[in-house]
Amino acid sequence: MSNFRMKAAVAGGVVAAAALVTTTVGTPPAHAFEATVGMNCFGENPNILLFPFFGGAGIQVNRARHEISIYSNSKDAIPYTTDTTVRVTDLRSHRTQTFHRRWLHDFSDPGGYSIEGIKAHGPTTVTISSINRGLFRTVQGPTCRGTINV
Repeated sequence: MSNFRMKAAVAGGVVAAAALVTTTVGTPPAHAFEATVGMNCFGENPNILLFPFFGGAGIQVNRARHEISIYSNSKDAIPYTTDTTVRVTDLRSHRTQTFHRRWLHDFSDPGGYSIEGIKAHGPTTVTISSINRGLFRTVQGPTCRGTINV
């Protein structure tokens, strides 16, 4: 097979595979999407010289059900514990829901925390604060905040 035909066959295979994936996986429904709160919200590691603490979170939004799910994870070589407080405020009704999670940073899976099925409607603010407890000290994490439209 000539070099040109080989390249054409490979390119055709890639296009066919991409079409199959697009057909199989499809696109998410318009009423569901993902967002991030505090994408650049990093803080000091309580174990001093290791990976920075990530205080932000991913949010799955389901507009059809008027609910969100929040999840976060931050790995570290030397384990430490985080007490996280998540406040979800519906800006229309001013109703605030507060959730507390204690979780361990290490390299295990699954790790981190998740809060699922939180009811919200319209513009909603998510505020995340934390306290990190390491081997020798305790440090306040950053406050991460973002607003999404549910």
